[in-house]
Amino acid sequence: MNHEPNPCIHPRTNQFMAGLKITLGFEEHRTDYWYGLPEINKKYLAKKFKISTKEDNDELSMPMENPWELLHALTGKPEGYCVVEIAHQLKLIDSHKKSDLLNEIFGSDQESKISKKVTSPRTEKPVWNRSEGVLYFRGKIVLKTQVRKKLTISQEILEAFQNQKWPEKIIDPFSKTIKTDRRFSVNYLNKLLKTSGLSFSRSPDRKYIHCHF
Repeated sequence: MNHEPNPCIHPRTNQFMAGLKITLGFEEHRTDYWYGLPEINKKYLAKKFKISTKEDNDELSMPMENPWELLHALTGKPEGYCVVEIAHQLKLIDSHKKSDLLNEIFGSDQESKISKKVTSPRTEKPVWNRSEGVLYFRGKIVLKTQVRKKLTISQEILEAFQNQKWPEKIIDPFSKTIKTDRRFSVNYLNKLLKTSGLSFSRSPDRKYIHCHF
């Protein structure tokens, strides 16, 4: 990514922006930004920057990249915009300073367009088709099941995720039942989906089922 001063803006603004980049690299600001990100964004960045998980749990380690570099990876928005936006989010500059900087760097008409453009990372979600008994993920079939009038426990789990548009977790559909085989359904699904990049897990209290992709 280009780190050279922009010759089209005032030298003092270039100097101020360079200072913001350095400041945003401080650990306290990287920490504040990273831990404020939604899990779906962390997962996206983990794949892009090959971020590892901590040894003692499944939590992702904080990346070494500067927060504005992470925002650029998430949105694809220009470098200058990302620097200013992160500085504003972390309260290093106020709204007036943010507006002044973006107007100077991009022009008032372009600044508005960049700010409003939605470019959040698109993480493709699975699709469960009950009528076909098929689970699709990343453009291909990753699971075929027998079509039944009465769904199996595994199919009930997929149906619940599909109905809720595949959030990170759902309430276990069988959490209040006494079915002895329900506890094996997640392991069974994971075995079938071993090479798909999709997996499931239960919360320690057994009240929720998590989906990971």
